[in-house]
Amino acid sequence: REGGLRSLYRGLGPQLLAALPATCGMYVGERCFARFFQLPDGSTDLKRTFAAGFCSGVSETMSVCPFEVLKVRLQSKEYMGKYKNTLHCLTTVLREEGAATLYSGVVAHSWRNCIFNGTFFAGSFAMREHLFARPKTAMESFGADFVCGTVMGLVATPAKMPFMVVKTRLQAASGAKLGTFETMALIAKNEGVPALWKGTVPAATRMSLGGAVSLSCFRLFSNMLGVE
Repeated sequence: REGGLRSLYRGLGPQLLAALPATCGMYVGERCFARFFQLPDGSTDLKRTFAAGFCSGVSETMSVCPFEVLKVRLQSKEYMGKYKNTLHCLTTVLREEGAATLYSGVVAHSWRNCIFNGTFFAGSFAMREHLFARPKTAMESFGADFVCGTVMGLVATPAKMPFMVVKTRLQAASGAKLGTFETMALIAKNEGVPALWKGTVPAATRMSLGGAVSLSCFRLFSNMLGVE
């Protein structure tokens, strides 16, 4: 009603541009860290899977933080009408606020991704170990990963939401900013603790669908290419 139908797609450009770096940072990062944490015989367990997923949150954040800043700026009411498109937003931010602004909220962003990724991969590992028989075909494996991604995308989202809210606030702000936990405490004080979980339902829906597709497809193509 306020911005028309097009307003529902504000920030789509940075979101699309970040898709590949985000996937590589999360999934390829998790595979690299999994090799580091694995046991001498090449096996792993729940704790090591969580650690690998947790660490992949850092590689993902470094890959996508600038895109997230641009997306948040394009979607924020405070900047409505200021930016014409993704490129204009980028050049304006660089000119007026400097390159460091593209990594605003990087600490909160890292916490968000580390918590989500650790929970997501550890939960998926536990589900495959205890709920599914060892798959005999590629499609059985794809189906198991699809279910795991769906469930864990939903389950892991609430754990990351306070940091997601803080990340968005910090990336939308210009000028001097408080730290991650100071901002979190301020939001809880001024708006109430439930404010730290604003947007959980749409975020959980998106992460559930995205987790299902990305986990199953990544592992399917990894297996096809013979990459463990």
